[in-house]
Amino acid sequence: MPSTKWTQIAERNDWGHIFYTYANEGLSPAGTNDTSKALVLTAGRSVEVRWPDGTSSMEKLASETACENVSDMGNSYTVASLRFFIRINHKGIKAEVPFNKLKFRPNTFKYKDTP
Repeated sequence: MPSTKWTQIAERNDWGHIFYTYANEGLSPAGTNDTSKALVLTAGRSVEVRWPDGTSSMEKLASETACENVSDMGNSYTVASLRFFIRINHKGIKAEVPFNKLKFRPNTFKYKDTP
């Protein structure tokens, strides 16, 4: 029987590098972003999504490149990362739904540093 529990995914940022964690993880004890809890996301992968109205469906992950300028110790550079979302087409309107609006099954995604 499938689990009835759902969890949120948080988008985090480490010096301009976007990464994703389960919402209850990803922060160090000091409150800073902890990339050791980063999840592996792959565009085109189908995952089960729970919508705010309580319904669920299988949807494909989509991504786009997001660039951010970062300044550190007088140096400035551009960092490129992938930002993930779910692309929907509802009654002829195309939209990109960010992860923080959705819930996912626990253990849907693996951690970056696990086999």
